[in-house]
Amino acid sequence: MSDKMQNVETILPFGTFLKPLVASSKVLTPSDLKNALARKGIFLSSSNKEETLPLLLTSLLSPKEFEELKEKQKVKEAIPKRKSKNYIYTTDDDLIKIAPKLNKIRMADLKKWELENYEITDINLFSSYESNNNKLQMSYKIIRTDLTKDWFDQVSMHEASIDISLNKNEKSLMISSEHSAEETRELNTLLIKKVASVLKEESVIEDEKGTEIKFGDFTNSSRINFLLNFVDDSLDIGATFTFDEITNIEISLDSEVGETLPEDFKWMEHRVSNMKFEGKALHETDILKDNKYHPSLVISLLKINYKFKTRSNSGECIVEIEFPTKRGQTLPEPHSEFLFKFSNIKCKDKINTKSAKQMLYRTFDIFKEECYKKTTRQFEDKE
Repeated sequence: MSDKMQNVETILPFGTFLKPLVASSKVLTPSDLKNALARKGIFLSSSNKEETLPLLLTSLLSPKEFEELKEKQKVKEAIPKRKSKNYIYTTDDDLIKIAPKLNKIRMADLKKWELENYEITDINLFSSYESNNNKLQMSYKIIRTDLTKDWFDQVSMHEASIDISLNKNEKSLMISSEHSAEETRELNTLLIKKVASVLKEESVIEDEKGTEIKFGDFTNSSRINFLLNFVDDSLDIGATFTFDEITNIEISLDSEVGETLPEDFKWMEHRVSNMKFEGKALHETDILKDNKYHPSLVISLLKINYKFKTRSNSGECIVEIEFPTKRGQTLPEPHSEFLFKFSNIKCKDKINTKSAKQMLYRTFDIFKEECYKKTTRQFEDKE
């Protein structure tokens, strides 16, 4: 083992060695970098990364300053998260016909790369999957260097993919993004924007903006209704999932409700901002079952246990569904997009675990759409 590896704990990185930390992901925001410089007596009017990054790289950080940046950088990733957008399909052609146009998109043109700490590898161009000409997938990996990790974990690989599926009967096109790191989340966002632009130019979709399920689209009651629809496994048209129980909930009290708070919650006003419940069969508790509580509650996350059965596998899984909340905030922002991830999958046939996992993500994506449609119908009827 080299001396460099042995003494890494005593090395304080600077210059290009510091770049993987300060340039890595959106966890370190432009404000974080600007504030780090301000603490060193370097004040800028702009938070632009192109201005703050070079100054940080030519500065010497103290051990305390380095540790503070590392703490900000720590984030849960690796488990794939999935979200989607929907578009109106405007032709009668199969989706496979547009694949050659989509495969002309160059990921190298999506952004400036000199400020990044990763490279893209193993790009698989758009092609059909499940022997279906109306389902396309592309995938890639990134190799990232991250000084916040232990020495042997500083270089890591993260997978990402884009699925495009067409429901010809409903003239509905869904583009789904699967990412496992902040960098791949950002890349997928840029890639989907470019894909939608190509589809619009080719008159395949009506509007390149698309629609997604966002936190601000709901009232407190309709949002809870949407999340609880995932208990109804009859909405899973593929009959893959069988609901077991809800084991985790994140709830906040809506501070704007004021005098309309149920008497049971009055004591929490101005005292409790966020509550996390862990247990068994939480879907049977009054706080979820009784509609009178729903207008004053904001639920942003549920963890749900299912049993599943596919053509080639079966087992149990845990799905987290959420509207993500930014670091330091109590509630999700109105534009926070719904996403889900399988935090645990136990397959009886361990050989086919990877293919089962891919199938579960795609099937749950369709399940999610049916839950949203049911919520929309329910609250349209009430109006």
